[in-house]
Parts: sequence; structure tokens; C-alpha cells
Amino acid sequence: MLAVTLLLSGGLVYTIFGSYVGADHTVKALAVFRQALMAAHRISVERGPTNDLLDEEDTADSPTHRKLVEFRDATDAALKATLSVATAAADDIGETITPNGIARIEARLRLARAATDALAAEPLARRVPERIADVNSDMFDAFDAAKRLIDEEIVNLSAKQPALAGPAMVAQILSELREYAGRAGSYVFPAVAIRQPLSSEAGLQLMRTFGRIDELWQLARHQASHYSRSSDLVQASYDVEARFFTVGLPMLQAAAASLNDNPVTAPAIADLKLRYFATTDSIERLSLAFLSLTQRAPERERDTALLRLVAVSLLTGMVVFVNVGLIFGARRLVLVPLLTVREHIIALAEGRDAPIAATRGPSEMQRLFEALGTLSERVRERRRYAEDLRIQAETDGLTGLANRQSFDRIGNGDPAYADLPEDVGLIMLDLDHFKEVNDRHGHPVGDRVLRQVAQVILSRISERDIAARYGGDEIAIVVASGPGWRVTELAEKLNRAISDASIKLDDGSDLWITASIGVAGGRRGTQSWPGVIGAADDALYRAKTFGRNRVAEAPPPGVVPLGPAMVA
Repeated sequence: MLAVTLLLSGGLVYTIFGSYVGADHTVKALAVFRQALMAAHRISVERGPTNDLLDEEDTADSPTHRKLVEFRDATDAALKATLSVATAAADDIGETITPNGIARIEARLRLARAATDALAAEPLARRVPERIADVNSDMFDAFDAAKRLIDEEIVNLSAKQPALAGPAMVAQILSELREYAGRAGSYVFPAVAIRQPLSSEAGLQLMRTFGRIDELWQLARHQASHYSRSSDLVQASYDVEARFFTVGLPMLQAAAASLNDNPVTAPAIADLKLRYFATTDSIERLSLAFLSLTQRAPERERDTALLRLVAVSLLTGMVVFVNVGLIFGARRLVLVPLLTVREHIIALAEGRDAPIAATRGPSEMQRLFEALGTLSERVRERRRYAEDLRIQAETDGLTGLANRQSFDRIGNGDPAYADLPEDVGLIMLDLDHFKEVNDRHGHPVGDRVLRQVAQVILSRISERDIAARYGGDEIAIVVASGPGWRVTELAEKLNRAISDASIKLDDGSDLWITASIGVAGGRRGTQSWPGVIGAADDALYRAKTFGRNRVAEAPPPGVVPLGPAMVA
């Protein structure tokens, strides 16, 4: 049941997801296309302040110069944004706008700008219309390079979404219409500025431009109405007719005619530019309105697919959740408790502590866990009792040190002490004149002396070292935490610490005690350990022989001891 649900819902989700991805790729492709159009538009409008600068004396701080710098920066930013948007979408829509393509446009712009700056640096009288026309021609080349980039984007859009090929071409036509409207002004304005008739070449180019403008408008108006009858688009189309074709274009044509008839009657150049470019803005608004409408359809398709994807995914998740809930409910209420009981029983059998957690479920399971909890508690009680017995069996009751039995197990290599190294040091310590302490002060005082000495020793050995009461007043220390010289150093510290510690007697007097210590080293094990003990005993005997209250170190095997290494 769960497998069938997952199979059917997975197929549906896959289909809807495919629709979403396709629509999303189309939206991204349109975004790249729109950004490319905006970059081309920035190249086109950059000619405005370029022509203004060529109509006046250039100074670095003039408003016209600052405006041209601002427009150039805006163009460069638009080109960089185009490359950035295209690069970000390249994995989804393919690589159409490349760094090389943008670099070609930028190279064209650099040539045109260099020509502009060179001409602007010359006196105003030498800026004849023919030279200004050459600068404009370079700017036209930069726009044409951007247009080739837009043509490639239209091909890419057509491959991704054939239905968008027509709207994309209309958007390109509108962009080109705005460009040619600007070119028409570029042919007329230089002649108006110096009150001279248009040259035959400029006049011919102007007539061709007017024809191209009319041709582009007929195509754009027809196609735009075919793809959308939006009220915004209708209003924008009407504004182009009413402002540009009724006011702006006739105004430019009249200015061109006055130049040929009587240049003196031509309008003032600043007024002409202001009024003319105010009408071309309607073309830009129409282009933006059409682009927005073109983007809405794939965006709606993408958003709808996303909503469907979310809805189907949620529904599928709910169905799967219910099925999984049923499976896991049975598992949690029956299977998991039984497996838990099994693990607890194994843990008890292996001697591991496994606390029993409270469980929810059928009353039968609760009773089972209650019984298991009772069993676990009894096992723990027996284990604690056994541990207490073990500690009692391995510990000297008077001093709290390990007893002789534990010491022998350590030396003979009992597996319980496998964490200790095989090579260890051995310190054998015997209290000096301890029998006299018992005879003079009584055995209770002697017991206090033993307990205090044991505490002194425990406070100075490491956690790995083990101190054991070897017998009577003799204490053995297995040193597992360092080389041989460290064993002797430890013995000397213990000797000083014992002799520095006094026992306060009942009558207020202090009792001082000293110890004789023998040090040896060797390997643990049934074969070698007796020899280590014998070497430590011999060293202890020498310490006593040479005056007590000192440390004697056993010599290496085969060396006859001449005298102990002693520290008072």
C-alpha cells in the first residue's frame, strides 16, 4: 500500500516539478533577455549627453560633462549586470551571453568614447557635423553589437519556449524603434546647433531612418496588439502615437526642412532636444510595458506549478505520514518493547547495567516491563553485594590499602590488572622501631600510626600506583607510572613525608615515626616476581643495617651491592 502510494504520487510530483522547472527556466531566460535590452537601451541613450557635449565647450566640471560620465557609468553597469544575470542562469538556460560577447560591445564603446573625448577636446568651431556624424556612427556600431547579442537571446528563447519567439521579436523591434528615433535626432541636431543645412549624406541617412521608424512601428503595433490587448499596453501604444508620431517626429522633420530652406529659422537646439526626447520616452514606456506583460505568463505558469507541487507534496506527505504512523505505531507498541526486553535480558546476563524506562502501551506490555524492572533491581542488588565482598576481600581493613592477597595477584600478572605495565617498580617500606611504639603506647596508637602512614603514602603516589599492606608494619608499593629513577625519587619523598608527619597522642605530646625503604624494579609474573620482592627486601635490609630512616636501592642483576643509595 505504501509502495503504491509512493509510486503514484512520485510520478505526479515528477511531472509537476518538470513543469515548474521549465517555467522557471523560461522566466530566467526572459530576465536575461530583458537585461540585454536594457543594456542596449543604455548605449542608445548615452548618445544624448554625447551630442550635448559636442555642442558646447568641454570643461571637466561642466554639467554636461558630469552627465556624460554618469550615463557612461550606467551603461557599463548595465553591461556588467547583463553578464552577471546570464552567468547565474547559464546552468539552467545555456550559455548565450558570454564574457567575450560583452567584451566586444565594450571594445566598440571604448572606441566611440575615445573619439568623442578627442573631438570634445578640440575647439567648438572645428566640430563640424561630418566629424560628429563619425562619432555617432561609432556609437551606432556599439548598439548594433548589442543587438547581435539580443538576436542570439531570441534564438535561445525560441529553443526553450517557441511561443515566446514572437513576443521577444516584438520587444526587440520596440527597442530598435527607440534606437532609430535617437539616430534621427543625431543626424539633425549637429546641423541645427551650427545653423547649417544637412549634408547630402546626412539627409539621405535621415530619410532612411524615417522610413525605418515607420516600418518598425507598423510591425510593432500590429504584433503587440496580436499578443496582448492589455489596457496598459493599449494606453502605451496610444501615447506613442499621440506623442512621438504626432508631435515628436513631425517636429524633427520640420527642423530638418527648415535647415534646408532657411537655416536661420531652425529652432534653438536646446529646446528642440528637450521637446523631442520628451516624446521618445513614450516608446521606452511601451517597450517596458510589453516586456512586463510577456514575463507575466511564464511567471504565472511557474507560480501555479509551484503551488501544485507544494499541494501534491503536502498531500503525499500526509498519506505517507498516516501509513508510516500506522507502521511505526505497531512497531512502537509491540515490536520495540519486545526488542527492548530482549536487550535488557542480554545485558543482565552479561552483567551490564541497563535501566528500565517506563513504557506506554497495552497493559500486557506494562506488566512485562514491571516484571523486568523487578528482576533488574534484584540483579543490581546482588551485584552490589558481590562488589562489596570483593572490596572487602582485596582491602586491608585497618589502613584501607590493598591487602597481601591483592598484592600477590598484581605481581603474578592477574588479568584483572592487565592495564598495568609488565615492568614496574617496587617499594618495600618498614616502619622503624614500630614494636617499641606498640609496647610503649599500646596497639591503638600503633594502629593510628599505620593509618596515618597509609594516608601519607596514598596522598603522594599516582592513581596508577598501588599501595598494599604487605604484613604487620610493612607496606609495599607497586609503581607503574614512570622509569626507574622516578621510583627512587618517589621513595625518597615518601621517606621525608613520613618522618615529617607527627602523631598527636592523647596527652598532647607528638610522636614521630620514620621508615626504612628498599627499592627494586622488575617484571611482573609468576617466574620473575619473587625475585623482584627478594631484591626489594634485600635493599630494605641494607637500609635498616645502615641506620634506618633512609632509602636503599637494589643494584642491577649481577652487581654485588657495596652500600645503599641513601637519603637521610
